[in-house]
Amino acid sequence: MEKIRSHRDDRLRLMVEKLALDYELTWQEVSDAISPGATPGRPHIAQVLIDKGYFPDTSAAFAGPLRADGPYHVPHYAPRLHRAIGVIVEAGGVPVLAHPYTGARSGAIRHDQPLEQILGGYQVFVEAGLAGLEIKHRENTEEGKEVLRAVAAEFSLMVTGSSDYHGTRKPNALAENTTDPSQLERILEAATGLSPVS
Repeated sequence: MEKIRSHRDDRLRLMVEKLALDYELTWQEVSDAISPGATPGRPHIAQVLIDKGYFPDTSAAFAGPLRADGPYHVPHYAPRLHRAIGVIVEAGGVPVLAHPYTGARSGAIRHDQPLEQILGGYQVFVEAGLAGLEIKHRENTEEGKEVLRAVAAEFSLMVTGSSDYHGTRKPNALAENTTDPSQLERILEAATGLSPVS
């Protein structure tokens, strides 16, 4: 976690340096937008760009200069999915893959293949301990949700939902997507870590 946090800080500085060539933006301004203890990320850059009037909201900033395939992007360190699943399982957690079918930004699994190959890709992660898929999420495409439901059914994976609420500057409404209580029960039954607080 320390490596991830430290790399995200360095990565953000590099992104700000690139953006500063075309936007009035400084690292100090972005740094000031990061709450103490928060993990630095692109939303902090977006906030400054919004405050300066470059974009109306976070979605517009992310569709513009902060997009993952854009010229200002600097990738951040993250453990490989297989390793991350292992760490979560070892800690007694329940690994659920967050909104994995978002079109061009889909991650560890290539979804532009026949279903049989997609299932083969997921099987590797299921064998490593993947327990669920976040299907009910605004960033999963409608076609993607159908594919993910087929994957979940094939491997008896838990199905979750989330608004992914990050504040009022994104269109995600609080509780627009939720996890069915029956699925939450499955998660709690599968967890071997600390008991949830009553």
